[in-house]
Amino acid sequence: MQVITMREFNANQNKYFELAENEVVYVVWKDARLIAIRATSNEDDLSEAELQSIQKGLDDIKNGRTYRMHEGESLKLS
Repeated sequence: MQVITMREFNANQNKYFELAENEVVYVVWKDARLIAIRATSNEDDLSEAELQSIQKGLDDIKNGRTYRMHEGESLKLS
């Protein structure tokens, strides 16, 4: 595990991406929050159906197919 500053990460991105292949690299972000960088495996990848669903949602937003909920509305079925 490595904890680095954003400045250090920006100066040495390749180094830390390579390091993230074997261990988690934490970058200190605003207000001392940490951002984790780690390699993923195929089982972490989104399925084709999930990717298509995300793309459909983005297309819906882009084309104005949205609904603005009013205060007090709920998605719960009564």
